[in-house]
Amino acid sequence: MPKHKRDTIESESDDNKHPKKMRKTKKTNKRQPVSEESKKAKKQRDEAIEAAKKENSKNGVRGRVRCNKLPHRFDKTLKDKSWPVVKGFKNINVCSGAPGAYKNLSPMKLGPIEYNLKDDGNGEEGTILIKNLENCWQFSKVWNGEEDKRTKLPVEEFWARRKTGWEDEKAHRWVKKGNDENGNKNIPLYSYWKGQKLSYLQARGAIYCPLYAALVQETDAYKKLKKLVDEGTNVQILGFDGYDYDGEGMSLADCYKSTRRPFGHEHVLCALLSGEHVWCNK
Repeated sequence: MPKHKRDTIESESDDNKHPKKMRKTKKTNKRQPVSEESKKAKKQRDEAIEAAKKENSKNGVRGRVRCNKLPHRFDKTLKDKSWPVVKGFKNINVCSGAPGAYKNLSPMKLGPIEYNLKDDGNGEEGTILIKNLENCWQFSKVWNGEEDKRTKLPVEEFWARRKTGWEDEKAHRWVKKGNDENGNKNIPLYSYWKGQKLSYLQARGAIYCPLYAALVQETDAYKKLKKLVDEGTNVQILGFDGYDYDGEGMSLADCYKSTRRPFGHEHVLCALLSGEHVWCNK
């Protein structure tokens, strides 16, 4: 396995050392100059990526694909917020806030999705246009207090909240974060999709993975990324739900079956690029 290093180009600035300078920097939107050491490190990384690409091309193989976690800049538990670096691998940020085309790989940017309300089996007719995949996924979850104790089906509160969420242009990563009214961690009871109550794993295979795969493969961003890999470039997919499954000795199938952690769009991308459609292996 390649050894991990940490990317030091985008270091955090110390606001306390130069308060006046920082205020000016924020006002004028100027970036701090990159040190010569950082420039040298970036050049070495770029050279390693190009060398790996040439070696792959020479051997007639595609680029390798791996995954890792993108540190969140607002995560106060992290002392080191630099990006993970693996020699010979090009980092690809696939979050909605990423610069350039790759932000369009985020489920927050994918959609719309047409849904037939008749499939719910609750008497509604017609269709609804779900604005983005993130809200499709998040607002399909039924939470504690949203199920009728007699019928064991979602109550009106769920249907109303789902409609509002599905029709919202703004993507919501969290719907009910934190604890419920009893102090217990908010965990959805299940996802409701086309008349079925789905467990976390079932919903992953019926909703998130197939919809994401179908939508993302139509984007220019995915075609650009696939072209990189097809031409021999090794890529490391970075996102907030990503993790180094290779380093943990896990396969994509292991990640998919595990309910301890999300199988986010980072992993679906890895699966698509590697030709391992693990959600189809039921």
